[in-house]
Amino acid sequence: MKIAITGHTAGIGRAFANVLQNRGHEIVGLSKRHGDNIRNTPKIAEKIIPCDLFINNAQAGYAQTELLYAVWQHWQDQPGKHIWCV
Repeated sequence: MKIAITGHTAGIGRAFANVLQNRGHEIVGLSKRHGDNIRNTPKIAEKIIPCDLFINNAQAGYAQTELLYAVWQHWQDQPGKHIWCV
């Protein structure tokens, strides 16, 4: 499974990334430390949409909600797509 995780370089996001990668999943990590600003919703959503699971973990005011909604709009009628909100 291909899994996108915002905030994957620290805390809960890092723990999710480590556990899921060790279980054989492909991780698409998105974080400020790697130049990914979740406030740029279209750019970040573009990286998430090809994935099967989105772990919505990074918090940046309303940007987290806007990103969640953007991904949901693309995935709402697609079976097998899942979102976890942290």
